[in-house]
Amino acid sequence: MRGGFLKGMPRHSAHLLCVGVTAILGVVSTGGPARADDPPSCSSSTAPYSPALTSLTGPQGAQLTIRVAAAPGCAAVEILKKAQVKAFSLDGELGEVRNLDDVAAPGGVVQMELGRLQRGQLVDAMVLVQPDVAGRTYVVRGEATTRLRPDLVVTAVHAPLQTLTTRPIDV
Repeated sequence: MRGGFLKGMPRHSAHLLCVGVTAILGVVSTGGPARADDPPSCSSSTAPYSPALTSLTGPQGAQLTIRVAAAPGCAAVEILKKAQVKAFSLDGELGEVRNLDDVAAPGGVVQMELGRLQRGQLVDAMVLVQPDVAGRTYVVRGEATTRLRPDLVVTAVHAPLQTLTTRPIDV
């Protein structure tokens, strides 16, 4: 070793000193050694927040449901900082665009009315998730193809209380 404060120190001692300083700096920079029972941090997750979109349409209009799930170690979503929702026509041209700020999302779920959409129309959403006011902002994108809302409702079931296995019945 030449020059610096290690000059004159035996090579073995200088090597041990460098290893010790490196170990101390590693512990200080990471905030301490990682333990097995420490929860994973949100920044270490490959996808901190993942979206799931559902777009259903019917005679009353279309409704979009956006669900944003947090990965382990990430804060739960309660508000979407910003949301941009785009509806595309059946031939792929951009139709309506909505921009929303500070959308309440209890449990990470938002439902919004989209007006009249046809079955098969694409709906695209880009949302900004900011779990802490001073924290990092995550961009989450998702899309859904609009499906028909089920319009069958069971109001009553009428069946005999008892029957034989060899006898057909109407329900």
